[in-house]
Amino acid sequence: MPIAEGESWNRDHLPPAAFFGSLLKRFLSLNLDWLYTHEPCNSAYRKDEEYAIAALAGHAQTYAARAVMQDLRGAFEKGHKRGLLGMIVGGFGTVIGPRGEVTFQLDRYRVERVAWKLARGIYYRELDVVLPEKRPGEIRIINPFEAAEQIGNISWYPAVLASRPMGDDTYRKVFDYKWISEKNGDFRGHAIVMLLWNRVILIAMFHDPACGCPE
Repeated sequence: MPIAEGESWNRDHLPPAAFFGSLLKRFLSLNLDWLYTHEPCNSAYRKDEEYAIAALAGHAQTYAARAVMQDLRGAFEKGHKRGLLGMIVGGFGTVIGPRGEVTFQLDRYRVERVAWKLARGIYYRELDVVLPEKRPGEIRIINPFEAAEQIGNISWYPAVLASRPMGDDTYRKVFDYKWISEKNGDFRGHAIVMLLWNRVILIAMFHDPACGCPE
């Protein structure tokens, strides 16, 4: 929806600046893309973004992700974000998985909202087309500990691996993405595969706005 004259707006960075820990920001000369957004709409995602970043970075276990977690620990020690981190810690169970990992109850709805927001931002940046907030497709969250198995069950994933990365070279180890599309008769579809902190994979699969299939 276009921003009308007089409406409040702010900037939405792509990727979010919070994806970068302070340790990385010292070494990277960040010049993140940003989009105009309605201020109320952007603010409505803030808590979900904070949750998704804390929950997913804690599982990535890469240098870039640990830099984010170090910032969160520093905030906690100063009395900030204690409710958020308490929620994350409370998501860990006592059940041990087959690989020796402790199970974690992820709030998929919140993470899927953020994943679709990222996909909408990518789509707009590339094609100057606004996708609906209600997603016409599916989000997949790939568990880093089961990535090989989960990806192996996606028949079209080899096409993703063969395609070129589209993220910025400066921060590719923090946020990268690939994009494949398909047209078959009336069907037009896209899959945007996002890589966070070089470990966590989010996949947004959705119909093109011009898709004429009956589904």
